[in-house]
Amino acid sequence: MTVETETAAASAAEFGRARLRKEDERLITGQTNWTDNIRLPGMLHVAFLRSPYAHARITSVNVGAARG
Repeated sequence: MTVETETAAASAAEFGRARLRKEDERLITGQTNWTDNIRLPGMLHVAFLRSPYAHARITSVNVGAARG
């Protein structure tokens, strides 16, 4: 039997059978780390707001609320 034949036979044996997935428990129980739930010491957050005006000129920015 060649490697190709062995691979095809192994694939045929798997066809239609349920696969055990080792990551399911972490996903269902909420134990998986995603980029939006990672918390690091001293971590800061940033938000970007895009202008609805394509070529508008910014004349001033009020950063008082952001500093607070």
